[in-house]
Amino acid sequence: MPVCGGGSNDLPLLGGAPGGGGGRVLRLNVSVAVIYARIRYQVASLNRQWVVSDHTVTAGGPWGLGAAKGSRYKVRCLREVVPMTEKLDIYDVLGSLIPGVLLVCWIPVCFPSILGEFSPLGTSEAISVIAFLAAAIFAGQVVQAVGSIVERPLFWTWGGEPSARALQDGLGRRYLPQDAAIRIKAKLSAAVGSTATDRSLFLYAMQCTDSAGVGRAPRFNSLYAYHRALFVLVLMMAVMWLVSAKWGAVAEWPVLRVKIAGFGALGLMLLVWYRAKQRAFYYVREVMLTAEKVLDDRASARPSSK
Repeated sequence: MPVCGGGSNDLPLLGGAPGGGGGRVLRLNVSVAVIYARIRYQVASLNRQWVVSDHTVTAGGPWGLGAAKGSRYKVRCLREVVPMTEKLDIYDVLGSLIPGVLLVCWIPVCFPSILGEFSPLGTSEAISVIAFLAAAIFAGQVVQAVGSIVERPLFWTWGGEPSARALQDGLGRRYLPQDAAIRIKAKLSAAVGSTATDRSLFLYAMQCTDSAGVGRAPRFNSLYAYHRALFVLVLMMAVMWLVSAKWGAVAEWPVLRVKIAGFGALGLMLLVWYRAKQRAFYYVREVMLTAEKVLDDRASARPSSK
C-alpha cells in the first residue's frame, strides 16, 4: 500500500514548506501522517536498508489533505532497497520495551527519593526522554535475562518442561492429547532413530518447523518470551514493593491499603504465571503439529519403491 509517491515501499520522513494555499492545515496533516507512518513501520524498518528520495504530492490526492486543491508539497521518503532475511516480530521489541518502561516507572513509586537525585542535573526534555528510553530498554533486557535464569524453576511449577511432557504424556486434552503425542513421537523417532532422547526429538521437530517456514511457531515463541517477561516483571515489582514496605514509600501506607495491594499483586502474579504457561504449551503444540505435517509431506513426496 503506497505511503507516499514513488513506490509502495516508501516511508515518509520529513516535510518541507507548502507551495500553495492552506499551508498550515497541510503542514499539520502531513506532520501527523509522518508521525503515524514512522511509528507504524518502526519495527519493520529495524532490519531493512533504506535510501532517501524526494517526492512531490498534490493536495486532494491519496494523502487526503485539507489544503486547496492543486497545492504541491515536497515529502522526503525512505525507500527500501535491500530487504534483510527476516522481519523483526513486534513482540521481540515489546517483550523488552514494555517491561522495561513499567519497571523504570515503578522504581520512583516505591522509592520517590530517587527522583531527587536526578533533579539537579537540569537536562533538557529531549535528553531526558532519550535517557528514559535507554534506561527502559536496558531494564527490559535485564528482565529478559532474569526470565532465562528462572525458566527452569518456572517449568517445575508447571509440572516439568513442556517439550518433555508433550513427548511423554501429552499436554492434556486442551493442548495436546496423549494419543497425538504418541503418534507424533513415533514419526519423529522413525526419522531420527529409536535411541534418540526426548530432547533430541523436540530439537529435530524445531529444525523441521524452522526449515519449512510454515506454521506459527515463531510467533508463539515470541508470545511465550513476552509473557515470561511479564511474569518476571511482576515478580521483581513485588520484591521492590516488599523492600519499599520496610524502607520506602510503602512504609507510610495504611495497613489496609498494604494488604489490598498485596492480595492484588498475588492475583496478578498468578494471572501472568498462567498466561506464560499457556503460551509455552501452545508453542510446543505448534512445533510438534507442524513437524508432523512436514514429515508427512516429505513421506508423500518420496517416490514409492516397487
